[in-house]
Amino acid sequence: MKIKKIATNSLVGLLAVLTTGCASYKASNLNALDTEVNAVTQKKDGITVQAKTFDKYDCKRYLDRNVIKEGFQPIQLTIKNDSSRRLILSSSNISLPSAAPNFVAQSVHTSTAGRAIGYGVGAYFTFGVLAIPAVVDGIKSSQANKALDIDFANKALEEKVLLPHSLNNGLIFVPVDQLQHDFKITFVDADTNETIEMEVTC
Repeated sequence: MKIKKIATNSLVGLLAVLTTGCASYKASNLNALDTEVNAVTQKKDGITVQAKTFDKYDCKRYLDRNVIKEGFQPIQLTIKNDSSRRLILSSSNISLPSAAPNFVAQSVHTSTAGRAIGYGVGAYFTFGVLAIPAVVDGIKSSQANKALDIDFANKALEEKVLLPHSLNNGLIFVPVDQLQHDFKITFVDADTNETIEMEVTC
């Protein structure tokens, strides 16, 4: 009877592993916005800016995590520099406050310790049956967090030089409680230090 109970508990534990699955990170590439999507377009002096506020479905598709729930509103910006100037874009020259991508990424990390504890409790009651899945899931969780960190950094639009006749695309992460749908971006000519200020709506 006791052996049967242990076997039943083991089976339940294994089923839980199979249905829960290992931690993972799967996000789609962030394609440039176009006029057919829900984006607002502004043009000035050879510069075109398109902006889109993410909803939770966009977050899941492009970030594989609902960062809005954690207090960060992603805004996608696609910027075409059709001028002959090299323009500097900096997050400090956007009138909206923004959080560093690594900070946002950490807020949605998979809790490796929490998952290990959950497996540990299961392993205790199943005499180690879940010990191996615990190790595997711990590794997968760590790998998922690293992939998330890299992807968030790659998709963030922080400081860069916009080359002449180039297309630039990325995200800024605005604290939800400081979100405004009208803001300004100031571009700086890398050669003359002349500034170009654009009003942007998202």
